[in-house]
Amino acid sequence: MTDQLFKTRGKSEADYYPTRQLLADEGVRLAKHLGWQGGHMLEPGCGNLAPYINSEHAMTMRSDVLRIGMELRDVPAEPGIMPGFDYLEAPEDEILIGGEHGWPLIITNPPFTLATAFVERSRDLVTPDGLVIMLLRLSIEGSKKRREFWEANPYLFRYVIRPRPSFSRSTSDNSEYGYFVWASRPVTRMIERLGGPMMVSRFLDCPDEKGWGRPSD
Repeated sequence: MTDQLFKTRGKSEADYYPTRQLLADEGVRLAKHLGWQGGHMLEPGCGNLAPYINSEHAMTMRSDVLRIGMELRDVPAEPGIMPGFDYLEAPEDEILIGGEHGWPLIITNPPFTLATAFVERSRDLVTPDGLVIMLLRLSIEGSKKRREFWEANPYLFRYVIRPRPSFSRSTSDNSEYGYFVWASRPVTRMIERLGGPMMVSRFLDCPDEKGWGRPSD
């Protein structure tokens, strides 16, 4: 997704919140806790640091595991990162690279204004037993205009992050955040038919007594 496409979709630098590495590490650790076996993984909207595919938990995987980040801004290529890529509009065969039929894990911190589109696109691209994990503000659930989205895309779990992480240089952040976890569409339908619990809230506590850190750390 080039800078022009960013502008077309309402994306701005104010909607760019680089993920602290410790927080990204815990996101991938969470995926493993939920049953991801360390297979191939995709990080759309990875930023030029690709915090998820370069997390300590991802890097412990075998060398033949495919870890790809898709950068949305028009920046120079980095190892393992595809720059200037329109994740929301690209044909599936351009995203399901390496002969893949779906990604076992799609995880990222998406632009907030494009978050629901990222979720819907990602759920179309995961394997039947795959996971979609997104770092989002909790306020995304409180919007009346997203009611239909939540009805069509119920999550499995929402892990409220504490203490509240910060994405600015200030002493605190005004938003609460969480990792939202979706199953594939077939698995979600099966859980719903069986009457299983959906949209369950849990907590994710920082493993470091100093907190999640700030961009200036």
